Amino acid sequence: MPLARDAAHDEEWSSLDKAGTGQAVPADIGSRTLRIAANDKGAEASSTDSARAAASQTEFLARRQATVLEILADFSDQQTLTAALLSVANDLQHRFQCDRVAVGLNVDKYIKVSAISQQAVLEARSDEVRLLGAAMQEACDQECLIDFSGSSESLTTTKSHQALSLGLEISHICTIPLCDNERVIGALLLQRRAEQSWSRLTIELLTQIASLIAPLIVLRCDAERSIVSTLNSRLRIQLEKLFEPRLLIVKGTAALFVLLLVFACFVPVTHYVKASAEIVPTERRAISAPTNGLVSSVFVKAGDHVRTGDKLIDLDTRELELIQAGQENEVRAARAELRSAMASYDRKEIAIAQALLDQKVAELALTKQQILRTSMTAPIDGVIVSGDLSQSLGMSVDRGKVLLELAPVDGYEVHLLVHEVDMPYVRVGQTGRLSLEADPGQPLAIEVTAIHPIARADSGVNRFLIETTPVDPIAGLRPGQTGMAKLAAGKASLLWVWTHRFLDWGRQRLWEWIG
Repeated sequence: MPLARDAAHDEEWSSLDKAGTGQAVPADIGSRTLRIAANDKGAEASSTDSARAAASQTEFLARRQATVLEILADFSDQQTLTAALLSVANDLQHRFQCDRVAVGLNVDKYIKVSAISQQAVLEARSDEVRLLGAAMQEACDQECLIDFSGSSESLTTTKSHQALSLGLEISHICTIPLCDNERVIGALLLQRRAEQSWSRLTIELLTQIASLIAPLIVLRCDAERSIVSTLNSRLRIQLEKLFEPRLLIVKGTAALFVLLLVFACFVPVTHYVKASAEIVPTERRAISAPTNGLVSSVFVKAGDHVRTGDKLIDLDTRELELIQAGQENEVRAARAELRSAMASYDRKEIAIAQALLDQKVAELALTKQQILRTSMTAPIDGVIVSGDLSQSLGMSVDRGKVLLELAPVDGYEVHLLVHEVDMPYVRVGQTGRLSLEADPGQPLAIEVTAIHPIARADSGVNRFLIETTPVDPIAGLRPGQTGMAKLAAGKASLLWVWTHRFLDWGRQRLWEWIG
């Protein structure tokens, strides 16, 4: 049953409002009309009147709650938000004897009139809708209820409410903001004639209805939004929170992280394959012992530059010289025997003596050659890359033992050890740069010339040997120098460069676990 069907009801609520601590007594139960009986200060109310007043007050509160529930039920029964708002406007106009009720919603921080009682179609550009929206906007901006009566005694007087009152010849306006979670989502505007007024209880009831219906409007708005609209709304809310003057350091860090992530996702960079590198000579000359002997003199050590013909090592020749002296005596004896045979004209003896002489001469020549070879010299210009016998004077060496290794000064190549996971990005002809530990400020351009097909175990992982050559050799390179090489493997996003190894590892583990 409506709470306010005529002016008598509103007057009755006003009397209850003005009574303050007075109690209501029903005058006519059949007509369900409440009356407020003022207590006489000097008289005591009878127990019967007190019981009736309590019952009437209980019935009055029950009817108020029933009204609220009926309005909420009418709102929920509608299929669309527009129909639900129109139903609320019509219901409030009918129950509270209003000339007009309007409902506006907050759209992009501005109030848009969404429903007007007894109007199924709204003209958004009409003066009526514009004045209603301006009045509701004022209440939302002030975030307070505006009870405009058109007199000088009004609690709140604003220009938009005055314009609405003058333009429509309605002087009593009540505008209530609709709030949900401390956020203004719209406004409820009710209009009456100048001779009608709002009681305190009526305004409290309207405020209660507005506070209960606001969350339902938010839920209905969210339910009818499209996915794109919902995402835009949530993004806008998060952006508003982001630019609030709170937690600036955290927000600045988050913004910097987002910018870095966007940069990493969309900015292409050169993907480099990194590997440890070592400079090795393209040619090695081995200096080995020509005969068994003892080291007599050492003139060089590892790292020394030598020229062709420079002395390297001398072996002790005393034993060979003794052998040479004995062989020379044998040669002289063989010649004497040959002359004796020739004097006897014995051809057989001559042939034997001649053969013996040739043998002794050949043995002597071999010994002389061995003595000459005990002094080892550099066959080419180069650098000693291995071997240091300076602390091994007098050491016995066997024939064929490698004593030194000599490499040319201008023939070098760079060997890289590439991790097996990076091998798909390496190919012959690929270029890169080499930074040596001895000279990191001067990178050396290199080019891949060969890929060895067999891996090597290094520090618990498999690595492949990649042969490269310097594109523009520079002076001062030495075999054995190490550094770090980078081979250009094409363009990729920075994020992929940072994460591709981890992603490959994750795919491998996933395949092992799931198959």
